[in-house]
Amino acid sequence: MATSSTDSTASASPTSATEPKFKKKVQPKFKHPNEFVTLIANKDNAGVKFTMHKEFACHYPPVLKAAFEGEFVEAQTQTYIISDYEEDVVRDLVEWFYSQQVSGLCSILPFKIERFEHSAKITLNLTKLWILADNLLIPGLQNYTIRQLKGVCNYYNYGPLQCFTFVYEHTGSSSPLRRWFLQRCARDMPSNSYSKFADGFPKEMLLELVEFFSKDGATGRYGIPPDEDMSAFEVSVSRKK
Repeated sequence: MATSSTDSTASASPTSATEPKFKKKVQPKFKHPNEFVTLIANKDNAGVKFTMHKEFACHYPPVLKAAFEGEFVEAQTQTYIISDYEEDVVRDLVEWFYSQQVSGLCSILPFKIERFEHSAKITLNLTKLWILADNLLIPGLQNYTIRQLKGVCNYYNYGPLQCFTFVYEHTGSSSPLRRWFLQRCARDMPSNSYSKFADGFPKEMLLELVEFFSKDGATGRYGIPPDEDMSAFEVSVSRKK
């Protein structure tokens, strides 16, 4: 169900997108090197455990900090179950906690015969990682992820059709991720894709596309701006205290 994007930057590396212009949070300093917590990727009751330093787990996401240091059961067990996400997604989350990047994005297979399978897996995992970061309140990871998502789509000259249903099941209408998918689809999706892959488009998305195209200014190649300035799709890293 892959579709071809018309983006001319297909040969660019998936990690070559312009870096976000926000101040990064200072990384932990291993002040408590012997304190550990466990994250469990429990999609389909898989129960895959990731043991990591508590300092890192609590540093970026306030949700985990509250869970491990508050009055919840997680504070007693020092274990947090992530029920709806697979091992690969939680592994990427843990890697980002430590390094502020996801190294698996660099292992791009160059052979065309492997393009769809590899790009589909990467884009869906990145989509899930963005939504998991949204649930855990980690805007820095959301902004990193959406830029990598754009880079992968550009690299493969690829429209992430297989992600649409998941996005619309797990985000609201104001979600920056949903808005980016909607704009990219409107700008790059071949016109015959809507009938050819009709089952891949959630009804709500089709309604939003109609609304998008009907707005004033949607002329030319629909007057849709390029997504080179990704700041429009980033979430604020500042929180109210």
